[in-house]
Amino acid sequence: MRDQDKTKKQLISELEELRQRLRARESGNHRDQQEYGPWVPDGSPWHSLLANTPMVTVILDEKHFIRFANHADSGANLNEVLGRSLYDFCRPEYRETVRACVQRVFQTGKPSMYECPVLRLDDQEHWYASNCAPIFADSRVVAVALISYNITERKRAEEKLRNSERTLRTLIDASPESILLLDAAGTILLANETIAARLGRPVNQMVGRTPHELLPPEVAANRMRHFEEVVRTGKPVRFDDQRLGRYLENVIYPILDDQGKIISVAVLGIDQTDDRRAEEALKKARDELEEKVKERTAELAIFRRFADSSDHGFVMADMEGRITYMNPALCQMAGVAKPDDAIGKRSTTYYPEGYMLRREMEILPTLLKEGDWGGELVVSPAGKTMYVVQNSFLIRDENGNPFRLAAVISDITERKRAEEALRAGNERYELAVQGVGVGIWDYDIRTGKVYYSPRWKALFGYEEDDIGDSLEDWSRLVHPDERDQILKFQEDFLAGSSSTVSVEYRLRHKDGSYRWIIAHGLAVRDSQGKAIRFVGSHGDITDRKRAEEALERERQSLWRMLQASDHERQTISYEIHDGLAQYLSGATMQFQAHDALRENSPDQAKQAYETAVELVRQSHAEARRLISEVRPPVIDEVGIETAVSHLVHEQRRHGGPKIECHSDVQFKRLPPILENALYRIAQEALSNACKHSKSRKVTVTLAQDNQDVRLEVQDWGVGFTPEWVEKGHFGLEGIRQRVRLLGGRLKIESEPGSGTLVQAVVPIVERQNEV
Repeated sequence: MRDQDKTKKQLISELEELRQRLRARESGNHRDQQEYGPWVPDGSPWHSLLANTPMVTVILDEKHFIRFANHADSGANLNEVLGRSLYDFCRPEYRETVRACVQRVFQTGKPSMYECPVLRLDDQEHWYASNCAPIFADSRVVAVALISYNITERKRAEEKLRNSERTLRTLIDASPESILLLDAAGTILLANETIAARLGRPVNQMVGRTPHELLPPEVAANRMRHFEEVVRTGKPVRFDDQRLGRYLENVIYPILDDQGKIISVAVLGIDQTDDRRAEEALKKARDELEEKVKERTAELAIFRRFADSSDHGFVMADMEGRITYMNPALCQMAGVAKPDDAIGKRSTTYYPEGYMLRREMEILPTLLKEGDWGGELVVSPAGKTMYVVQNSFLIRDENGNPFRLAAVISDITERKRAEEALRAGNERYELAVQGVGVGIWDYDIRTGKVYYSPRWKALFGYEEDDIGDSLEDWSRLVHPDERDQILKFQEDFLAGSSSTVSVEYRLRHKDGSYRWIIAHGLAVRDSQGKAIRFVGSHGDITDRKRAEEALERERQSLWRMLQASDHERQTISYEIHDGLAQYLSGATMQFQAHDALRENSPDQAKQAYETAVELVRQSHAEARRLISEVRPPVIDEVGIETAVSHLVHEQRRHGGPKIECHSDVQFKRLPPILENALYRIAQEALSNACKHSKSRKVTVTLAQDNQDVRLEVQDWGVGFTPEWVEKGHFGLEGIRQRVRLLGGRLKIESEPGSGTLVQAVVPIVERQNEV
């Protein structure tokens, strides 16, 4: 101990001596030395100590120049270092950090340290950790001593560790398994992105927390129970759980130090959902396959029994065409005694010449490409001709390769004969349909389609594609005024139980006109009485309808004529009753009074007689007036031209509008009926104009246009709408019927406020067949 104490005293003494020399050097007592001479003289104990220490020792002056450096781990001579700036050996990006550290020691007088890479003079870069200590003189920091030790290996190890940690972190985050690292108390130290995604939390929100804070209570309790078992026993634990439809295999594994003490616990959650589901799907598929195999085996047995008992022929052959199976029905068609007699033979044996070429050129290529082929064939087994329908199909093995050829063959000979007979019947039917004058239609209620015969389309002008085949298409042809009624009538008929029906309505021709038709329908019903088809005919009765309408118009005209005639007779009877009859009755009474007074009162008798005579005279005048109303004598005396002039003159005497009369005719007289009709027309038209038109002027014109007589009555009064004249007004109606019966033409032009023109044009020659 005393030797050690002595050494310390010696070192302190030498350090004090060194400090004195430094002060002396700073004060200029040793100016004879070189400017950058060594601050620690060779041979001194301090020089020996610093030169042999394992750490690099450097002394810096206040300008941060190197004044002393030992040889430890320097890689260069001392002379190459002294006098240079410390920062010549620092990497540029670290110079400010080192400068700040050294400057802080000079300013505060307190030690400091830094780490930085140093470029040595041997061109090797090493990391050094440097402790900066102040060197005082008179309580002032005059220099800084750097004591540095090489930490290159540590830095390299740290870099490797960081790279390893980075790689490990990347691998952990990229792992599809959930990874957690917990300390022995259950606090999360590390978590990867997989478990963060599953829990819906960022990794930084998981580190430092416990499973109880992140998981549902029951899940956290189960996990922590296994965790505590691992901490207690030091052995790993495996367990499975299922959450939210996911299958997880969990492993909790202890991480031990060299003494076997647990330092942390790793938790791995391996998602086996896809594997489990794949296993389940595989098991399900295997079970289904086994079930299908059982079903297939049973089906094959059933199919064999079905094929053996079927009325249709069934045959199977290999790809070379050799028969491997033939059912009894096909044996009978082919004239084979039993199925075994056909096994091994080529299928072409039972087909006529030409089939082989069709088989190679059409049937086999279609089977290999499409998988099936169907068509009709003519075969001649056992010397007889048969029509068959053959449906062939290709059977493949489990690898999808062609394995067998199979065919279902149906004898359609009878059907062909029936079709031929039906075709002949249809031809006769079509000829019959086309030969009659009606169009045939067929409405299939089950399909909603309507068929029209060519004759039907010809009747209504339609081509093949001009009309649709639905009931709606047909309904659009029915006249709008009758459509709803006819559809309702048809619906009620089909819903009922009747078999036949007849109805008349209008259908649209292609040219846009509507034709009257008579429809005869027959309902075809099933066994329950439900209508399944509705067939019938349409006959064009337009001409008949027009004749009926003309006849009805004629009947209406005659009826109106009778009404007009009756009206005239009633008017005459009223006038006779109120006029002529009253005059004659009065005259009779006066004559009777004359007879009674003649002996006793001659004067009164005379007066009665004179009164009676006057009444007889008035009766005669009234009778002449009535005769003139029925047929004016002037017509018989002078003809229609003078009669019309007389009519105008008589109307002028009654007052009213100014009446002009114009005449331009070449004939002398006309047939009496024609003259009387023209007179009545002029009389009615002139009377209407004077009574109702309120016109100031009326013109009456009688003219001859070749073989026609034209009578016009025109006013410039209030006018009217001819179509709005109410029934019961016989004037205009009488004019119309007279003109029609005379074979003429009537024109009535009038509008409210624009006056009225009545023009009648009739032929001069009498038409005996129309009167």
